[in-house]
Amino acid sequence: MTATFGGPKIKAKGQVLNAEQQPVPGLYAAGNAIGGLFYWNYIVGSQLTAAVIFGRRAAQDAAARAKAKAGKKA
Repeated sequence: MTATFGGPKIKAKGQVLNAEQQPVPGLYAAGNAIGGLFYWNYIVGSQLTAAVIFGRRAAQDAAARAKAKAGKKA
């Protein structure tokens, strides 16, 4: 499998959306795992760009989320 033409819908930070279009807390997707990038054709190598961009944004959001949780415990 090189790419998906479906998959979970995400927000700009890589957060996976549920059926009500709300982010699922702590669930992220990037690269081939996300839907909505490809419709009629697949652009070779484009999943690498999606993985880098959405993976980085998801990691930043997850780190901020973890920091916020750690701050609440202190």
